[in-house]
Amino acid sequence: MPTATDDQSRSFSLTEGGPTYRIEQRLGLIGEQSAHVLRTAMIAISVTWVPLFALSAMQGNAIGHAVAVPFLRDFSVHARFLLSVPLLLVAEPIVGRHWARAARHFITSGLVTQEDFQRFDEAVKRGLASRDSATAEVLMVILACVITAVALISTAVHVSTWFALRTNSGVTLTWSGWWFTLFCVPVFQFLTLRWLWRQ
Repeated sequence: MPTATDDQSRSFSLTEGGPTYRIEQRLGLIGEQSAHVLRTAMIAISVTWVPLFALSAMQGNAIGHAVAVPFLRDFSVHARFLLSVPLLLVAEPIVGRHWARAARHFITSGLVTQEDFQRFDEAVKRGLASRDSATAEVLMVILACVITAVALISTAVHVSTWFALRTNSGVTLTWSGWWFTLFCVPVFQFLTLRWLWRQ
């Protein structure tokens, strides 16, 4: 016979909540269907990797020998924005479904006894409240920006690359470097922090 605990555990998906989740829903990025998955991956790539490539190409830093490290030879940026960012978004509904199934298993398997139902319900409620916390996500955005700023300041640029040009007067960011620093890296850091928070 279903109980309140059954209902709680059935809705216990740690990926289906929070302000950014609701934004993703409005943009049609949420769903396990292949169309949603493909759209999510393509949008992630089109706002990160594609502008970086386009801006690098416009300044002549995408290929060739104008800089020591052209864009297409920087495999770390491809790993981040062609693989990691799309996967972090695409995996959410899939992993969330398995987490919800695991929560149900605690009830159906008898691991949580009837006398512990109330404590289990309270634990689930606390988990869902943490998942939906706007304060937590704002702090993650701030932390993502701080991490990006610290990384930028501490990174030593010894040669010119697609994102930063080294001259006698110092280091200046390229057009793609500005997009990389102000948007792409903070997005990557935020998605990583959000996964860690939900775990």
